[in-house]
Amino acid sequence: MAKEGGSSKQKFDSLFVLDFEATCDHPRQTSPMEVIELPCIRLRFSGPGGRLEEAARFHRYVRPVVHPRLTPFCTELTGITQEMVDGEDVFERVYGDFLEWLSSETEGFRLPFSFVTCGDWDLKTMLPGQCRLSGLEPPGEGRPHFRRWVNVKRSCHSATGHFPRDMSALLSSVGAGDFVGRQHSGIDDCENIARAARALAENGFVFDCNFQMSSRE
Repeated sequence: MAKEGGSSKQKFDSLFVLDFEATCDHPRQTSPMEVIELPCIRLRFSGPGGRLEEAARFHRYVRPVVHPRLTPFCTELTGITQEMVDGEDVFERVYGDFLEWLSSETEGFRLPFSFVTCGDWDLKTMLPGQCRLSGLEPPGEGRPHFRRWVNVKRSCHSATGHFPRDMSALLSSVGAGDFVGRQHSGIDDCENIARAARALAENGFVFDCNFQMSSRE
């Protein structure tokens, strides 16, 4: 993997790896989809080489409201069972706790931070839709980091010239090995996205936001 040209000095203090899981079905999709897992891993740049190290994590399951019963397809895909969500808080409470955690983790930063996702669905589609469903203000209000982020697939393309179609291809392209854990488990997906981000950083890649929502979105 070729190193990105220019300075190796990173622009962010930390990267927050995010990957929602939501209610789903097949062949006809659940509507509306609801977040059922909210995991986030904070990776902090440390040392002169800009190594990425895990600094904290947030991980909660969420009880769906519109369709409280998970479909067999959803459980088979994500590994999330009915028992794992039944006793959990609804999205409004979990999201509020997440925002408090995010605020505490980013207090006093000298440099900005960015979310990292594998694709744009989580922050472009799922989170705004869930906020509307839950009667919450749009996620970008006063929080610009919810409107621009690092899509690690695009970062991979910038670094290697290859745009990966999925997580396994992403890991292979950046030399991070095989997927570890269960695909479509939100926390396992986060851990593997983090491995890809570490591999990019170790090869001198300088992260920058590569997706921004338009004013109409």
